[in-house]
Amino acid sequence: MRKNELMVIVYKALDQAMDSCSVDNPLEAWTIFIDRLDAAGRRCIGDQLQSEGKNRYTGDAENERTLY
Repeated sequence: MRKNELMVIVYKALDQAMDSCSVDNPLEAWTIFIDRLDAAGRRCIGDQLQSEGKNRYTGDAENERTLY
């Protein structure tokens, strides 16, 4: 993943967090931002893995079925 791709994720998460941030507690506002950033990052990475024919959660090739 490149720097510009990460920046897009960060900016989208920041916009979402700012739109939904109506709390006075700075720790709660920070938590909202981090949660949205984490979700956006995982979604982006999962989509990228899936487009490459890999499992979006493990990164394993789809034809490599393993039991854990």
